Amino acid sequence: MAVSEALAIDVFQRWIDALHDRGDGDRLRAVMIEGGRVDRYAPAPTEGLAGELEESFVGLVQVSMWLRRTPVGIVFGLVGSPTIEGTSIRAEYSIRIDDFVNGGLWIARIASHQIEHLEHRPRALLQ
Repeated sequence: MAVSEALAIDVFQRWIDALHDRGDGDRLRAVMIEGGRVDRYAPAPTEGLAGELEESFVGLVQVSMWLRRTPVGIVFGLVGSPTIEGTSIRAEYSIRIDDFVNGGLWIARIASHQIEHLEHRPRALLQ
């Protein structure tokens, strides 16, 4: 399946909706396949490098439980346009809550217009 820029944007927007709903079943099911996987990495020690894999969540129940850990009031957004590499899409994201701002990178593999696998790679916090 070819992934278009419009599909990439739609998938990430649906992911953001699921994040804002903190794992609401309907929104999560709209964006991720039943056996979907999320890998959460530690913040990268240096810009451009990947941090260590810290946690993996497989299936909608585990992913939903992880999303419930998202602080209430946090706002996610896309930064720029996603890039497409076959069935994988990448996008920079931002997070904001009160005066705190950060972000990172999402890398997702798409199957049937939904996320099959997502890597959540936050940036290190600025000192």
